[in-house]
Amino acid sequence: MASELPAQLTSIETEVQNRFKNLSTGFQKLDRVKDVSKQSKQLDELTAKMREAKRYVACGSYVKSRAGANWEKADG
Repeated sequence: MASELPAQLTSIETEVQNRFKNLSTGFQKLDRVKDVSKQSKQLDELTAKMREAKRYVACGSYVKSRAGANWEKADG
């Protein structure tokens, strides 16, 4: 199980990076939108994407904190 955890963390980290790239692109596009209703809709979508990214960050932190002791035992 301990060998699976680094792969899980790598997967979570990659997913978080992808989500932050998508958020960055979304905010850049938001700057170009002039219609207030379209801006509002896009902000709602970006907010939902931020919540998803937050979940991935929390999940990665949880997995890392739970696995830390196991990795130290395996390395030692």
